[in-house]
Amino acid sequence: MWFVERGPCRWLRRVKGVKKFGVRLGNWLTSEQSQRLWHAPDVERLKGKRDQALLAVLLACGVRRHEAIDLDLDHIQQREEHWAIVDLKGKAGHIRTIPMPEWVKALLDELGSGSGPDERQTVSAGA
Repeated sequence: MWFVERGPCRWLRRVKGVKKFGVRLGNWLTSEQSQRLWHAPDVERLKGKRDQALLAVLLACGVRRHEAIDLDLDHIQQREEHWAIVDLKGKAGHIRTIPMPEWVKALLDELGSGSGPDERQTVSAGA
């Protein structure tokens, strides 16, 4: 803690709570609602595994619906030993890089490796 006490960060202790500007818009899921949504797909079926992987990307990564539609496997890359969704076009054309938890990447890998070529086409086609 000596760096905080003597260094350039010493002023951080004097900063009061950050003021909140604006209001959260839209409907936000509670933790319980997120859990129920996460467990809703039938993971015994390929379509259920696909749905759960998509929900993982939406819930854990905070990807917007329109971003998920444009998401391609080429967007998922490893950067500095962490997985991320890289160069995804977001709101107003902004390019975003979004961190991806390891467990989400593992779900996507499991979905991709567990299906044959015909089944992969069905999964990606949204059937």
